[in-house]
Amino acid sequence: MKGSLWLRRLLRDARDFRALRRRRLEAIEVRFAFAGGAIDGVRVFSDGTISVEGWSTNLTAFGERLRLERDGRQLGPTHVFRTRRPDVEHAIGNKGLFGAVGEFITDDPGEAVLSIADGPRIVVRLPHGAATHYATLRNSDRVLGRQEIYASGPPSPVISAETLTLARRLPPPVLDVGCGSGALVAALRAEGIEAYGLELQGDQIETALLPSARPYVTLYDGSVPLPYAERSFESVVCAEVLEHIVGFEAVIAELYRVARTAVLVTVPDCSAIPRGHAHFVVPWHLLESTHVNFFNQHSLEQCLREGAASIEFARVGEVRCDSMSFYTSLAAFVSLQRQEPPARLQDLAVSS
Repeated sequence: MKGSLWLRRLLRDARDFRALRRRRLEAIEVRFAFAGGAIDGVRVFSDGTISVEGWSTNLTAFGERLRLERDGRQLGPTHVFRTRRPDVEHAIGNKGLFGAVGEFITDDPGEAVLSIADGPRIVVRLPHGAATHYATLRNSDRVLGRQEIYASGPPSPVISAETLTLARRLPPPVLDVGCGSGALVAALRAEGIEAYGLELQGDQIETALLPSARPYVTLYDGSVPLPYAERSFESVVCAEVLEHIVGFEAVIAELYRVARTAVLVTVPDCSAIPRGHAHFVVPWHLLESTHVNFFNQHSLEQCLREGAASIEFARVGEVRCDSMSFYTSLAAFVSLQRQEPPARLQDLAVSS
């Protein structure tokens, strides 16, 4: 049994790594000069955007040089625009924007040929599954409202690798409060860990529930107390839920009531906002429309302190940009003053 679990985890990690590599940005050096400009390189982004980058004194002529050949068709750039090129400004002794970029936006995976007039032809490979999220934001004809950007959608059918790593070694049985599609319940049960879920009644949840989790998920009206007796479960997980709840303090009290030894809570980390601000980075998920509470490590610790024997924190969901990085979520592991204390967080966080 242990050997089988080890093999499944190894195969899963290898699959995730291959998926990550497929979605990495591809950069192609070009170095092609023409009268009044140059093309330095091409970048292919994971959202399906091909960016041809260089400089030119004539932006219209720059765009007219570029064609993308696919399936017997020749496509012109979707967008052509200027950017800063301080090196060019310095070289020609002139102020202004001389950088030039031509963008091609496509959602179809596979090979295409970028043709540059009087210049090279470059094969580019568009990633599989490009632009599965927010594709219309790149090239919508309509001005969008806030509710169409910072919106909410169905629960995710997959659980993050970091959350699963933390949860898989909690003492079972485990209850996932606000389990969404049941992704964590399904993942834990696939590894032989007794797990159950609790979620709000509603058509969206009914539709999203994973078949493998459905028999173990209870749907209810969202009221407190939770529909369980005191200390019904050894451990309780509440992942990315408290930020959505007005009066979340009552829910925390219920997590502690139905758990016997441990509670694992994750919430978005609002300290990511000032960290990213200086780099003009906005962590979208933090500003999602149904978020009514914004936690940092200090404030979450204050909320969890009463009734806890100890609290240890992790930060998960690392994002890197330039020389800066931040974490999108906080994870708090709470040991309760009940019987045998569970393993410490640093032990739980070791990848299996």
